[in-house]
Amino acid sequence: MKTSWTILLALVAWMAMGCSTDDPGEGTDTTETVDFTLQFQGVFGDQPLRMFEGTYDYPGGVDLRFQLFQFYLSDIGLLTSKNGQTDTTFISDIALVSFKDIITAEDAAKGVSITLSDVPAGTYDGLVMGIGVAPKYNATQPGDYTPPHPLDDHYWSWARGYVFAKVEGNADLDGDGTFEEKLTYHLGENDFYRPVVLNETLVVGPSNQQIDFRVDAERMLSDGEGNYVDFRQVTQDHTNDLDLVGFMMDNLVKAVSMTVN
Repeated sequence: MKTSWTILLALVAWMAMGCSTDDPGEGTDTTETVDFTLQFQGVFGDQPLRMFEGTYDYPGGVDLRFQLFQFYLSDIGLLTSKNGQTDTTFISDIALVSFKDIITAEDAAKGVSITLSDVPAGTYDGLVMGIGVAPKYNATQPGDYTPPHPLDDHYWSWARGYVFAKVEGNADLDGDGTFEEKLTYHLGENDFYRPVVLNETLVVGPSNQQIDFRVDAERMLSDGEGNYVDFRQVTQDHTNDLDLVGFMMDNLVKAVSMTVN
């Protein structure tokens, strides 16, 4: 009888350990997550994009230098398609891509990195994001956030919200080597928010923790078909010329491309 009880107790203990090991139980999350980086490389055509130091040929015989180039991304998510339906795993509410500190060739080679935590590992069918500040965030204000936060700055007013994108620089209009013309373009307002879907298979995991993006500042200023922002006609705009703002925001969508290794 003593031996039988011993065997029975051992069997019960083994079953308990088996359940504990093989069944994590309801509500237990076993999805692996990783820190995942969005890496942005700025260019102007085929040249590295640099603030202050880089000089770029522009249509109309103009030379151009940048002082600031930046834009917001909203609601960044990874897409999974199955049985005709698409699910979105959101990995970031808002991010600011700013090349303001990209000055040297070494800076340009490094680019701009945004690292996101706790991104679920897996294979995805694409990426979705909005260029600009989504209306739900554009209805907030800097005081709603604790610095440092992407939305603690670059704010117009309660009526207009945030500046979605900024392009600032100087132009040499007469070719004398003096960049005397100040350029300022601040773009925003809800009508110019641009959702984007990039359909490309993405693998997220310990061996693949980065997506690379190329951002072409030239493509934002020109549509590649002979139409471009004419610095001789307009050197500053704070979302007053709506046709100009629409042109630049539509171009910015096409200026941002994703590279999957």
